[in-house]
Amino acid sequence: MTRLDLSRPIPSGSVLLEASAGTGKTFALTALIARSLAEGLVGVDNLLVVTFTRAATRELRDKVRDKINEATAALRQADGPPEPWISPLVAGSATERAERLAHLQAAAIDLDRAWITTIHGFCRQALQLLGAQGGLPRDTALEGGSSKARRQAVRDAVLVELLHQPDGLAPEPGARYKKDKTLDRNAGQIEALVDQGVKHALQNRGTNLAPDPSWGKTKDLTAGALRWSALVKSTIDEITKRRRRSGNLDFDDLIRLLDDALNDQKIGNAVVRSLRTRFRMVFVDEFQDTDTLQWKIFERAFLDDPSTLGAAADVFVVGDPKQAIYRFRGADVDAYLAAARTAGAAGNHYDLDINYRSVGDLITIYNHLYRGAIFGHPKIKYRPVRSAPNQPPTASSLPAMTVRWMMPNQTLRNGNEYVRAPESEPAVLTDLANEVTRLLSNHTINTDKGPRFVKAGDIAILVGTNDQATDVVKELQERDIPVIQARTGSVLESPVVRDLRLLLKGMDRPSDLPSVRAAAISRFVGAQADDLLDDDALVDLQDRLGRWSEVTKSSGPYDLLQQLRADRAVLDALVADGDGTRHLTDLEHVIELLHTGCNGEPASPDTLMRVLDNLIAEADADKVSSGVHSEEVQRRIATDEESVQVSTIHAAKGLEYPIVLLPFPTSQRRNRSPYSYLAKKKRWLDVAPLHKWEKRNHPGPDERKKKSSDESDGDEQRKLYVALTRAKHSVVAWWRPLHWNAGLTRLLFGQRSSSGDVNTSQNATIPSGANLTTHFSGLKTLTGGLLKTEEVSISVTPLAPGPNAPPPAPPGTPASVDTSNFTDPAWQTWSFSSVDRFLRSHRRFKDPAPPTGGTDEPPRQIDRPPVPSSGLSDMPAGPDVGTFLHEVIEKVDFRSPSIQEDLVKRLTGSWQLGTADPESVADGLVKAMETPLAPTFSDTRLLDVEPVDRLNELIFDLRLADTTDRVALAEVCRTVPTASSDDPYSSYFADLADRMDNMNVAGHLTGSIDLVLRLDGPRFLVVDYKSNRAHPPGDPSWLDHYEEAPLREEMIKHDYPLQAFLYSVALHRYLRWRLPDYDPSAHLAGSAYLFLRGMVGPPGTDGRTTGVTCWRPPIEAILSADRILAGDQ
Repeated sequence: MTRLDLSRPIPSGSVLLEASAGTGKTFALTALIARSLAEGLVGVDNLLVVTFTRAATRELRDKVRDKINEATAALRQADGPPEPWISPLVAGSATERAERLAHLQAAAIDLDRAWITTIHGFCRQALQLLGAQGGLPRDTALEGGSSKARRQAVRDAVLVELLHQPDGLAPEPGARYKKDKTLDRNAGQIEALVDQGVKHALQNRGTNLAPDPSWGKTKDLTAGALRWSALVKSTIDEITKRRRRSGNLDFDDLIRLLDDALNDQKIGNAVVRSLRTRFRMVFVDEFQDTDTLQWKIFERAFLDDPSTLGAAADVFVVGDPKQAIYRFRGADVDAYLAAARTAGAAGNHYDLDINYRSVGDLITIYNHLYRGAIFGHPKIKYRPVRSAPNQPPTASSLPAMTVRWMMPNQTLRNGNEYVRAPESEPAVLTDLANEVTRLLSNHTINTDKGPRFVKAGDIAILVGTNDQATDVVKELQERDIPVIQARTGSVLESPVVRDLRLLLKGMDRPSDLPSVRAAAISRFVGAQADDLLDDDALVDLQDRLGRWSEVTKSSGPYDLLQQLRADRAVLDALVADGDGTRHLTDLEHVIELLHTGCNGEPASPDTLMRVLDNLIAEADADKVSSGVHSEEVQRRIATDEESVQVSTIHAAKGLEYPIVLLPFPTSQRRNRSPYSYLAKKKRWLDVAPLHKWEKRNHPGPDERKKKSSDESDGDEQRKLYVALTRAKHSVVAWWRPLHWNAGLTRLLFGQRSSSGDVNTSQNATIPSGANLTTHFSGLKTLTGGLLKTEEVSISVTPLAPGPNAPPPAPPGTPASVDTSNFTDPAWQTWSFSSVDRFLRSHRRFKDPAPPTGGTDEPPRQIDRPPVPSSGLSDMPAGPDVGTFLHEVIEKVDFRSPSIQEDLVKRLTGSWQLGTADPESVADGLVKAMETPLAPTFSDTRLLDVEPVDRLNELIFDLRLADTTDRVALAEVCRTVPTASSDDPYSSYFADLADRMDNMNVAGHLTGSIDLVLRLDGPRFLVVDYKSNRAHPPGDPSWLDHYEEAPLREEMIKHDYPLQAFLYSVALHRYLRWRLPDYDPSAHLAGSAYLFLRGMVGPPGTDGRTTGVTCWRPPIEAILSADRILAGDQ
């Protein structure tokens, strides 16, 4: 293994980068990608980057963009010696540097379309790219693998099996299912065991079933064992068939489909060549979390047999096998080791050995404690790392590592001494709270400005399970210590969701008393039993439900949230159980998800219930595919106050904290059947464990169980490593002599060689109570006196807070919960529509000027021949039509040679058309796309725009200053006339600012820009489609209403200039983050508002173009507004 030098030439072929915790794995990966792009080794379209979760893909894309920007800046202006990874880019001739700069500029612009995705995303996109060869049916829906559907299939299969052969599954007589039960013919017990096998096999698609149904009966391999395995296999096949019949697939089906396509005898080689032609460089991050089948896909697709299948791609695999902690969901560390063998054979096995996270003393301790340690496999060893040159030995008044340990008080039959877990856990929780109190009262952390006292936010408590997290939070709350449970679980699993569904059902059916009573017992109403019999109370609730229903139907979920905020009874009910801040945060989060799910449109309570159900199903699917909930639904921190963070170890992976506390660092081993094990370089799953079957040259029952147990022990060792290495300054771990032997016990008490190597692959021998103190003194000596150890009494008592401790946390009663943001109508997630509605509802605007046109106006003088109506001009008015046209335009390819036919297909059968003819409407849309936008934009038409130059539905979310501040919208509006008094909308914005008075808002500003076009330059143009009917029905000169002057009146009437201005600010922020040489004066082209009904094609004989109005806000106004919205002035 060779240390990776980022200043050296980029290796090629199969490359493995092994990076221990804190050594800059992501930095190295993104630097390699940026260098590859700059040196022209790969373009954005030929780059594939695969990582673990959707949240990780977003983070990785942003960090690649950062590296591109850094390299671009270095090539433009070299100030001082560059970083090692940049030095090869700034070397060479001026021509070479110019080429690299051009490559980086192109990559920065196009990076959003790069394939930076999850493994399941790659498989789906690859199957779609392959078309019919991929075998992915059109309009396939993805689901998370319904446990209900799986159990139903298992039940059906077991009943059929028992009906035909009642004794066919029976093991040897007396085989035990549970402690006091025999299996015999109990259908329920058989069903449970088969379901376990099916569930594990579905989660481990690359696993072979054992015994293999094709092996055949022998003396030691009974027919019952084979039938059991065959039943599991046939059930899995049936589940797949049922999914296909229903048009649904789960995420693991995508992996299997791509593997089938790659290995198909007829088309497999062609599929491989197609993928190799598309992708020249492949980067796979967090590879320790993958499985054998996934590695086989990458190996087959990009590395195998280059002489026959075409030149192999360069495949970079990045990970750390010591952090492989997802075995429970199918991750297989053997896949990583297979990749290591391939890379090692090519001489391309690299590592990183400098830790940039932790202080020097902590690195020293780990190097001593972990010396020679093995993490579940002989090939997964601890490798010493060095502390970064700029890292001090210590950065606090704390010891780098402390082990707090308990003396045993029980003795097993074999003489081993221990403490009982249930009896000792309360003592650990008490001592944990004491330790937090000591940290907050007596200790400091060094900063650039000198030492400061430890804050609650510096401390993270990492645990193994959500139940443990709940116990920790409860203990700290009882001690008045500020604490939060950080990102634990999905907000869609919170109690608020259940109660919101009850509320929505009551709103949907306010005349149905059972639905009203169900809403009454939700935490939004909090009714008691007597209230359900009070007719007056129920009538009052019916009235409230009816009003709320009308609000969401007319205005959407955000306005419903405003109504709930304004109702003091709702607020009191929400905070009544003492966890009000948590409920309020969850409610705002769920409403935000519903708003997005409804595309920001009004919706009925029934629609909101269906959207909520879909969100829950999608979240479950994400959890199945990646093992974690997607970032969008992870519960948010309930308060911005400094608080101790409590998290599971799995959720903390990839994060870092100043101080880490590990109250329960070792979990009890759970090596339950069906056992997963490795034999003859294959992964097996014993799905007939009760039969004690044997096969020649295959592990026997006891060996299978031991192999699986050893893998569980390895997983426990790796989980401990992940937990310990989250700490930057200090870590505290609690050790108890429990009756299971793994994790921290093996690290602290494993047998050590004369050179200090520890044996973590076998059970450790724990000294008797009298010798424990001596042993811990020896560990302190081993670490050069750096490790601190302290005995904890099982009868530990709570410690009083010291003088420097923070004030007590609010107890969470209704009177003490901070609801200022919740009850403040100015603090919310704003959109242009909500800004407009909010201002009008508070009568801050003058009445708008009477609209032009209309049946009561005198007829216009017609000085041109009457214009025949178009397919769009006579369409019905209303928001449904507008939304529908938006969707149609968004999905159509402007450059399609069959665009007319494509549009007709999408339009036919749509109720939104009313009596309009699809052919006529399609013709009208084509004419709109043929209409030139403006001479300023080289008369570009939508039909001229390539797919790569359009970005549909750019969603933005701009934070409005800080949560405690307010943004004065009047000041935002005044930036336009201040910047340019000659601007065509200068007077409008000046008047708008005056009418807003002191209207202030806070929270977030969100929205979605219909289309962003990339024009020559490049310049970027905001495009918004409008379906407004600006003309009176029947007006023979209807097209006159779509000329420039009337359209500006229409813009002002609906406050569209304000919308265009806010969209321009959003695009400014978007481009500033993405373009390395961003210049708003050069890159912002302005906005084009397309009134579709009046866009009738190229200019006629009179030379006029209609339906389009363009505006480029003053650049200085955009910059000033951006600063105001961000709270910078």
